This record gives sequence, structure tokens and C-alpha cells, in this order.
Amino acid sequence: ILIDVKRDLVLDALALVRELRRSGNRAPIVLMTAYRLRSTDRARALRAGADDFIPADVAPDELLLRIEGVARRGRSTAESVADADVPLTAQPQVGDGFEPLDDEGFRDAVKAHVAGDRVPFFTIVRARVPHHDARALSAVAIRTMRVGGGDLAGVNGPELSVYLHSARRKDVSPFIERLREEWRRIGEGEIEVDTLSYPADEQRVQALLGPAA
Repeated sequence: ILIDVKRDLVLDALALVRELRRSGNRAPIVLMTAYRLRSTDRARALRAGADDFIPADVAPDELLLRIEGVARRGRSTAESVADADVPLTAQPQVGDGFEPLDDEGFRDAVKAHVAGDRVPFFTIVRARVPHHDARALSAVAIRTMRVGGGDLAGVNGPELSVYLHSARRKDVSPFIERLREEWRRIGEGEIEVDTLSYPADEQRVQALLGPAA
């Protein structure tokens, strides 16, 4: 079973894998994606019952060989297990969309995520566009990030803060590129960006989040 995983449909793909395993289906399941999955997504997919991952841009001959390898291994022994890695989203929902948190709400939500994570690692992206309201940029960020995967967005005056759950530095560049591309698409100029990764930038993160971070 080959499942093409879209960037904004990771949770749907994992739910499909989980349901296939719970129904007793033992066919090997391979996830294909054109973008980089965060390590937590890959771990969750394996817990859901997936067998392998293949980049969508792999050369055809390698793709064929890797699929043949999965097929030779035959009937999968993977089983779905509980997935408790993703915190409940604290992003306020209004109708069919989401609103950014205020500064205090953002800091409290991030600290709650960290407190509930046994080995926390994440990145906070701070962004602003000169002479623009950060709420306009937050609307673009919320469409770009993974709210259902635990990401958060908050606004503090002219600055937008985005918490990328379980994102390492290498996971952040694609998000920033998508954010900038979408912002340029609506003709709104350049974005100034700063990133703080935990635990590498622990002191800066603690300074941003405040006491008891």
C-alpha cells in the first residue's frame, strides 16, 4: 500500500495507517512524501503501523528497488500502538479557522507543551514585517504551520512568534521558505526572521518564555 502524504494531511495519513492496522490489514504500508517529515512524524507513523518511508523525488530505478524490497519482506508485522506525542492544540479556533494567541497565552501554551513532554525539543520562529500588523502575517503562518500537530502562533505587537512542535533546526528552513513565499505571493514584502531552538538556545528560550519556562 503506497500512501502519498501531503504536507497538510500528515494526521489524515497516520489515521488511515492506524485504521488499516486495526482492521487487521497486514499489507506492507509505504509512505511517500515530497517534503521532509519531522522525526516525530516518522516515529508516529511507525507506531501507527507504517513499514517504510520513500521520498517522492527518488529516482525511478531506486523507487522500484525499494518497493520490491518491501514487497519481498511480505506480510507486515507492524501494529498500531497508542500515539500520545502530540499535545492538544491550544490555538484558539473561530469558526473554521484559528486565531493567534496573545503574548501571554502563547508563552503559557508553550510552557504547557514543554511541561508535558518527557524530552522536549522544538524551535520558535520570531518574525516581523516592517510597517505591517503581525496579525496579518499570523494568518499566513497558521495556514503554513501544523496546528493539528501541536504548532502554535502568537502575536505580540508587531512581532509574530511560531512554536514548531518537535522541530529541529533542519526542519525549520522549509517552514520559513513557505511562509516567505506565501507572504510575497500576496505582495507584502520581506519578512525579518529569528529562530530559537531548544535545547540548543535554552537561555534565549527561557528569556523569551519568562519564569518557570
